[in-house]
Order: sequence, then structure tokens, then C-alpha cells
Amino acid sequence: MIYLTDRQICHLLADDAVNRRVLAAAFIELEQQQAAQLARQRIEAQGVKLSTLAAVLPMQGVAGAKVYTTIQGRFTFVIILFSTETGAVLAVLDAQQITKKRTAACSVLMAQQFACTRPKKLAVFGLGAQSTEHVMQMAHAFDFEQIALVTRQPYPEKAAHLQDQLQVNVCQASPEQALDGADIIVTATRAVTPIINGDSLKPGVFIAAVGSSLPTTRELDDSVIKKADAIVVESKEQSLKEAGDLILASHLVSTEKIYTFGEVLANKSLFNQSYDLVIYKAVGVALEDIALAGLAYENFIKN
Repeated sequence: MIYLTDRQICHLLADDAVNRRVLAAAFIELEQQQAAQLARQRIEAQGVKLSTLAAVLPMQGVAGAKVYTTIQGRFTFVIILFSTETGAVLAVLDAQQITKKRTAACSVLMAQQFACTRPKKLAVFGLGAQSTEHVMQMAHAFDFEQIALVTRQPYPEKAAHLQDQLQVNVCQASPEQALDGADIIVTATRAVTPIINGDSLKPGVFIAAVGSSLPTTRELDDSVIKKADAIVVESKEQSLKEAGDLILASHLVSTEKIYTFGEVLANKSLFNQSYDLVIYKAVGVALEDIALAGLAYENFIKN
């Protein structure tokens, strides 16, 4: 049996464009009922949480489960991968890198679908591992003139490092400064109450809200949800149980404007119209983890 570390996976999944193609294909297969996934299950005892998600992707030849602990806000992830042909265990993989990469890749996929043609300003709330990965992947996918970072504490060295890496103007900003003129907004925080107000948004903006998968926390206030022309989720079943941004504003959320990731990708021509505001509310689903775990395994075998 193969064991792949996060360090190995970082190299095996280095091509973000390929990662996005694999994820898009998996979501389309799910939409066409050629794949299946199990929503997150959580158990807890004495402050220790254990969560599991699972997916079957016959077209990719893999099935698997992601299992992780949450202890004092810290996550430890692992994936076990099986062959859909023989049922054999193919590999066990660390999943910190997979979790980062798949989350940002999905945000980029939806931004490519719904953001304006030439987005010039990216606003990112948070500067942890997930936020940083979003900055990197968004900057490689779009030709931004400015990236504004909103953080609780100032991190001038990190902002300068990102600017050197990306050759784009990266600055720290207040929420108001960051939102002013932003074309794409990413929220990847641990906020429990809203950090974005709809009055601050210009027409044509795209928001990827990825910071929470808990029904009691949110990053977007009622005015943002009310203003949205379309809300995209990975899974209606899972998102409407986990996404506090939607649950806590359920009186404003019309099911008619909620679309699934696979629905959008399988019917792109239906979503080519202009929107004043599209929200992609991510909670993280098994399909993403197993698709990229399968790709990492495939790349490892090829090498």
C-alpha cells in the first residue's frame, strides 16, 4: 500500500489547471449520476470531533473516504483511497494540501464562470493557509492589478512576499478599502458573525465564501444574501445543513436561485448572462477530496 505525504502531494498536484479540469469532470459526473458522495458526518466527545466524508468516482477508477479530527480548532486530515475495479486499497494520503488545493480550485472554477470578463481587483479576507492558497490560485488564473488583504493583525512581510511572488500590487487594507471596486471577493475566515455588508459591493461582483461549514457561523450578512442573483453550492443536501450563511438567512434564500456546482458546469450556456452578484458558498464535499486524491495517486504511479 502506498502512503503519500503532504510534501509529495504538493508536487503531485502542482498543476492547478489540471486540478480544475479533474474537479470539473467529477462534478459533471455527479450531476449526471455517474458518481456519488456521502455528506459529512460528525461525531464529538469531550471536545474531540471526528468527521468523515466519502465519494465514489467510477469514471476515475477510485472511491474513498476522508477522515479528520478537529481538536481546539486544529484539523488533521487523512484520505483512504480504493480501486473501483478491484476494491483494493490503493493508497493512504495526507490531506492538508488536498483540502487547500481543492477548495481554492473550486473557487477559481466558479469565478471563471461568473466574474466579470477582466477582473482587476481581488479582495481576500483572512490570511491563513486557505486564504493564501486562494490568493495564489486566483492570481495565476486572472490578471489582477491589485490584491487587497484584510486581516485582524498586520502582516506586512507576508503581503510583501506575495507581491514579490506574484508580481502584482498586494496591499493590506481595511474592509471598506478592500471592497471598494473589488471584482472578486474571497472570505476565508473563522468569523462567527458577518464581515461583509451588501451595500459595499459594486455591481458584477463575485464572492467565494469558503470560511465556514458550521450552521451557526457566517461571513455574509442578510443584505449580501438578499442582493444575490444566484447562489452556487457544491451540494444542496450538505450546504443547507451546514452553511450558516444560508441557514441564518433562510428567510431570504429562495431555492429558485440556488444552483449546484455540477448544474452550472454541465449547463454553462444557461449561466452566461450578466449578474450583479453571484455567491459561491463552499462547505467542502467528499467529491473534491477523492477526485484530487485520485489524481495525486495517478500522477504518483505515472512517475
